[in-house]
Order: sequence, then C-alpha cells, then structure tokens
Amino acid sequence: MVHGVQVHITDYGKVPLSLVQFYILQECHKIYPSKNVFDLCAPDRISMFDKVSGTDQVRKLFSKNFLVSDIVSLWNKDVELFRAKTKRSLLYK
Repeated sequence: MVHGVQVHITDYGKVPLSLVQFYILQECHKIYPSKNVFDLCAPDRISMFDKVSGTDQVRKLFSKNFLVSDIVSLWNKDVELFRAKTKRSLLYK
C-alpha cells in the first residue's frame, strides 16, 4: 500500500515538468523493483500513455531500466523544432 507523496516545486523554471511522471515512476521502481507499473495496467491505459507520449518507444525504452536518463534525449528530440514552429502563435512568454 502506498499512502501518497507530496511534491513541492520551488522553481518552475528549473523543473522539466513533462518528465516529472517519469521521475516518479523511476523512484517507485527503486522502492518496488519487482513491480512493473506497465504490466499492472489495463491495455487501454498503456495505449493512452503511449498516445500522450507520442510513441510507444518512450515506454519501451523507459521500461528496460526505469531510468529517466535513458529517455531524456528521445523525449526532448523535437522540443526546439516545436518551439520554432509555434513561436509566432504564443500569446505569453
């Protein structure tokens, strides 16, 4: 049984918010190494995770070692291209 955690972010400019979910999964795996969260989920939950991630490759790569460092380059590979394409459309900076 896991009763919960609280995460307090003190500097939003330094936190890679889109990776927070993976850092949490990484730490959960350290605590419960015999549990694979992806094996415990219903297939439709896995499908949604892959859709939100943009590919199943993120999940597959992360599942090998449950280390954020394994997926950072894949996760961030299109960030600069996205920023360049959307720069004109942003209302707030």
